[in-house]
Amino acid sequence: MLHRPTLDRVPFGKDDNIEERARMLLNFWKDCRQSDVWNNIYEAIDNLRYDQLIQELEKLF
Repeated sequence: MLHRPTLDRVPFGKDDNIEERARMLLNFWKDCRQSDVWNNIYEAIDNLRYDQLIQELEKLF
């Protein structure tokens, strides 16, 4: 399952810590690859195995 973390809009006139928001997103996507599904997808991409990539993406969706 895919998950997209929320990106709340910052109201005008309010301080926004863009570095903290960027760090949160970076950590989210870094942790997403720590699963067999994502490892198989990236392995297929790295090895240019398009049939395997399609199969892995079909499992994901």
